[in-house]
Amino acid sequence: MKRRLFLTVFAALLVFTVGVPARQAAVRRFGFDDFSKVKRVSDPQFSPDGASIAYLVSTPNLDENRHMTSLYRLAVASGESRLLVDGAKQVSVSFPRWSPDGRRLAFLSTGPVASPSSPQIFVVSGQGGSVKQLTTAPSGVQQIAWSPDSATIGFATADVPAKAPGHQRWNDSFEVQLNFHLFMTAPVPPTHVWAVPSTGGPEKRLTSGTWTLPVTRPPGAPSSVITWTPDGSAMVFARTGQGTPGGLAAVNLSDGTIKPLGLAGTHPRYSPQGDQIAVVSNGAAVAPAGGGPARNLTQAIDRGIVRALWMPDGQSLIVGGNDSERVSLWRQPLDGAATKIDTGDVSPNSN
Repeated sequence: MKRRLFLTVFAALLVFTVGVPARQAAVRRFGFDDFSKVKRVSDPQFSPDGASIAYLVSTPNLDENRHMTSLYRLAVASGESRLLVDGAKQVSVSFPRWSPDGRRLAFLSTGPVASPSSPQIFVVSGQGGSVKQLTTAPSGVQQIAWSPDSATIGFATADVPAKAPGHQRWNDSFEVQLNFHLFMTAPVPPTHVWAVPSTGGPEKRLTSGTWTLPVTRPPGAPSSVITWTPDGSAMVFARTGQGTPGGLAAVNLSDGTIKPLGLAGTHPRYSPQGDQIAVVSNGAAVAPAGGGPARNLTQAIDRGIVRALWMPDGQSLIVGGNDSERVSLWRQPLDGAATKIDTGDVSPNSN
């Protein structure tokens, strides 16, 4: 009896054990073709009135060996989305930014599918419609910034390398500089500040020299943003290079004169009231807009802060940085201790 019971139990276990892989094999595994169905949402940008969010949706196109990135507008109240720029027609859409008047969006793209080039500035109405190209920068546009009156768009682009004369054309030796990396095989041309009317017109060069802005390669986030002064008369940027004073400087839009601000750091941002400027420099620091020493606000956080954005009231910053295996955010008042923001399972990126 015991032997028969053992054989019965063993047979049942054998059937169960053999049956499990059979059921598992019936489950469809994630395959290569499934990648074409995965959509990535990125770079959300609130409109100035807070009623809409512009965002990018990227879908792999295996037939064309590229990601099709489309620009959408989401109405916050209703949740309704509207397609503004179709990634099937426009290549490599990135860096959407609202005009301060909330009427238009500027973005970077390598152009229509039929004739892609280097990234250039395009504009589209916030309601959708035709897309207009503003720039033809030979080296492509790295980042953009709207003027406060929405009339001008500042941008950063690299210089075109000069052609060496005679036999020097074949001399490929160069001196390693800042912004170089392991796989560089030629010098990196300096990046400078330009401007273009937001309705179209001639591009205007504002800075020049052997020094450079921190190099940015779209669609990645800027190494350091360019930003406008509150009165719209100048643009502020970080610069670096041998023989040139580093730190932040402002270039005047009308005559191109450059004024050092006496501040070290990157990612300059003026407060909503325009009376202070925040920078990232061994943490998040704040200084008077008219000049004066900067105060490091985030020493107690003890993390590598990489971004600092003003809250609307101008009394605190949202700062972010690497935090163990993820990225975390903190609300940092101008006076007082920081509060860590609970983002749940979400790990923000630096765009």
